[in-house]
Amino acid sequence: MSFSHLLGNETAKATLENLLSSGLLPQVLLFTGPAGVGKKSFALAFAKRILQAEKRISTGAHPDLYILEPEGKAGLHPMSSIKQWIEEASIPPFESKKKVCIFDAAEKMLPTSSNALLKTLEEPFPFVHILLLSSQPEEMLPTILSRCFRIPFFPIEDSILVGYLVEEKNVELAKAQQAAFASHGSYVKAQEFLLKAEDPARRIFIEILRRFFLEPDLLFLQDALAKIEKGWEKQEESILEGIDGLLEDLLYWIRDLHLLQIPDARQSLFHEAHRQDLLMQLARGFCPSIDKIHPLIDEVRLGIQRSIKPRVVLFYLFSRIKENLLV
Repeated sequence: MSFSHLLGNETAKATLENLLSSGLLPQVLLFTGPAGVGKKSFALAFAKRILQAEKRISTGAHPDLYILEPEGKAGLHPMSSIKQWIEEASIPPFESKKKVCIFDAAEKMLPTSSNALLKTLEEPFPFVHILLLSSQPEEMLPTILSRCFRIPFFPIEDSILVGYLVEEKNVELAKAQQAAFASHGSYVKAQEFLLKAEDPARRIFIEILRRFFLEPDLLFLQDALAKIEKGWEKQEESILEGIDGLLEDLLYWIRDLHLLQIPDARQSLFHEAHRQDLLMQLARGFCPSIDKIHPLIDEVRLGIQRSIKPRVVLFYLFSRIKENLLV
């Protein structure tokens, strides 16, 4: 199995292929890079090559593959899991010639857990390969980092993400472009964006952005915000997460207004489907400063954290914009 099915990070693919073909495979590797760019997918594909057991790993059952992930509310690697793995690392493999352990979010180990693992990293058994994955390697102990062969991962290019979403996931081109732009190179975030794009609250919010800045109707605003809040009451999703998604749409809307003022600007709009609405708002002289919007957004998030109703904090936000305090 090659790495060709994985998105982006061609340099990482080439490095892993070279390591496998050279026969000089390091026993401890560290995959670093932003969250959601494919580190775990690459690690699983790499493990399949090492263990030569693609089907068994794909079904989630192989006695020589261990995947350790943070647990509990604190989101940390428990000492018990680390100790259990250390014991397992001393036992020869069951089916393959090698054993592989993947530590996801390796920075989530407490110093005591890291120190317990350190001896195994210093003197690993010859049949053991350890893959540490981290989006925050600076949080790891220097003594652990010094024993790793590091492979960096980078955000996936927009064109690659868009092509994959359109061709493999049958996503409409415009939505795929939005998802890729909002994801900052993370496939996971692109998927999350597409799910949120279908949220009725987001559709209502976009309608507010389209209409309220042209015709500031407070009754329309109150009714629309009440519908958003009522919809959220039926969901298990965090209200703060929902608010953050809407506020991101607002920031992109204002960004698009500024882009439209640049002559011959070639950068595509995030809200391309609403270009005419944006142009009409510009014609009315509406283009708030992004720098002045950010403090208001912070106030909205703080209000939600203090359990103020979403419709109240959002009404406050749009009322402030209506007052032309930000123009």
